[in-house]
Amino acid sequence: MISDDFDLALFVVSDITEINPEEILSTSKRMEVVEARVLLYKAMVDWGYHPAQIASKVKKEKTGIVALLDTFPERERANPVFKRLYKEINKKLTT
Repeated sequence: MISDDFDLALFVVSDITEINPEEILSTSKRMEVVEARVLLYKAMVDWGYHPAQIASKVKKEKTGIVALLDTFPERERANPVFKRLYKEINKKLTT
């Protein structure tokens, strides 16, 4: 189940951000890639997945997932484009 949901969320985030899935899952520190990663993790949490489940799927530490998720409110507040992308992703994943 998590694999199907993760694949769908990754596809939608990639489609909306126009960043390829491999790059989203990479270790890139480019701002737009990191933001796409935050959007992906947030989508999974919104679906009810725990950061530990996401960490296992992306082969990262849970603390790293939590740290990125903790940046979500500030990114949303400071960046109108980020906020719009989140709304678009959320809309596609909930319909």
